[in-house]
Amino acid sequence: KLTVSLPHECFSEHFVDVNEGDWWHEAVDHAVEMGYMNGMDATHFGPAVTMNRAQFVTVLYRMLMEPEVEVTGVFTDVPAGQFYTEAAYWALENGITAGATASTFNPGGKLTRTELVTFMYRFAKYVGADTTITVDLDDYRDAAQVPGFAKEAWAWAVTHGIVSVDEI
Repeated sequence: KLTVSLPHECFSEHFVDVNEGDWWHEAVDHAVEMGYMNGMDATHFGPAVTMNRAQFVTVLYRMLMEPEVEVTGVFTDVPAGQFYTEAAYWALENGITAGATASTFNPGGKLTRTELVTFMYRFAKYVGADTTITVDLDDYRDAAQVPGFAKEAWAWAVTHGIVSVDEI
């Protein structure tokens, strides 16, 4: 059997913090190739940097090829012209987020695990992905700490292996 290895373009080769042997290398290549993520600057991707709320909704927004947004001006902390401006309003408009408060988005806020699974669950529903739930959160000793708004999202994320936990 003859195996031929074809050269492929490495979309992350310009990042000094992403190397061929890193476990995240292929994922970074894919995210950059698809235009979902651009990196922190021209030479740093930031694989160890904690993602914030603005960055995460921007990735989801870009995954859908940046659809047109009708809602604007609701969040007092989302100025026009930022990389995340349209994404934050798209997320609000389509039920991915309700905001941190009625008038703020908290774009620089650290993305919590609960926000991550909630945004992903709502995104999955939005795009028509499988949102069945087969896990009972009561099996986890700290399930009572999951906020009510996120219980369904957590159960979905555990059901589909998006988060793997011994406890929540």
